[in-house]
Amino acid sequence: CRFDVLISNYDAGGRDLLIEAKPDPDRGSLRIAIGQLLDYRRFLPHQAGTDLAILTITRPPNEYMILLQDLQITVLWFDYSGCGALSGDGKAWKALKARLPS
Repeated sequence: CRFDVLISNYDAGGRDLLIEAKPDPDRGSLRIAIGQLLDYRRFLPHQAGTDLAILTITRPPNEYMILLQDLQITVLWFDYSGCGALSGDGKAWKALKARLPS
């Protein structure tokens, strides 16, 4: 597998979502994730219709939330260490949240 997660038609409107998972939202991990997402997407057959997201265990610091928002990369994180509830922010979050089980 060349990437962590690819959700086809995640928004029920034909767009796909490519997700790169990193355990920690530190500077190095986020920078690597950004590069990986951009690199992986260019090999996808539906690259123009593929949105990007990074999943971490905890919410990244605000300065990185701003950077990722500027790059139109959705940020996903778990609400608590048990990884039972997902939160997020960004372009894809609303559509993804609507499709998650309650």
